[in-house]
Amino acid sequence: MGSQTNIVTHPYAATLIRIKAKQLCRRTDFTRCEVEDLQQSMWAYLVEKAPLYNPNRRNIEAFITMLVNTWVAMELRHRGREKRQPARRNASMERTMVLHEGDALPLGKTLSESDRLRRLGLELGSDSEDFEKREAIAHAVSQLTFEQQKLLADVAETNVVAAADKHGVSPSTVRRRLNAMRKIFNNAGFGPDAR
Repeated sequence: MGSQTNIVTHPYAATLIRIKAKQLCRRTDFTRCEVEDLQQSMWAYLVEKAPLYNPNRRNIEAFITMLVNTWVAMELRHRGREKRQPARRNASMERTMVLHEGDALPLGKTLSESDRLRRLGLELGSDSEDFEKREAIAHAVSQLTFEQQKLLADVAETNVVAAADKHGVSPSTVRRRLNAMRKIFNNAGFGPDAR
């Protein structure tokens, strides 16, 4: 019971669950009003799986990260299945008429600029969202080895070929190493899988 309590009360769990829920709500298949529901579902999964924690196999943060990432992957699969159901039909925003301020307008005409930016993933975040993004990036970078961090910095400063020369490896080796790092950032909610 002690390790289960530690997992559920661990501050890392609260931070990670909050970040993951907000990251999911930036995707087009989620809405912002789902943040609390997603957090509650993640907490429930964490409580359910907490008895499986074995401190001899991994540290508590790694276990919490694995559980939360597993829940996120299951939820994304579930949402993907829902989208493919034949009963769910897409509607044209230009042909769907809605009542807006007393006039019947195409749905697309009722959307604001912030709706468009949010849909494209270009919406400016609040200070707290920016802080959470920086925190998530810092967490992802902390998962990298010193060598990976150095390689990433060299690629960012120059390019793949120059970084390969500097590290004495081929460009394809650098790309392979970058792909391995990309998975860490995707798990933190950045990259193409995050939207």
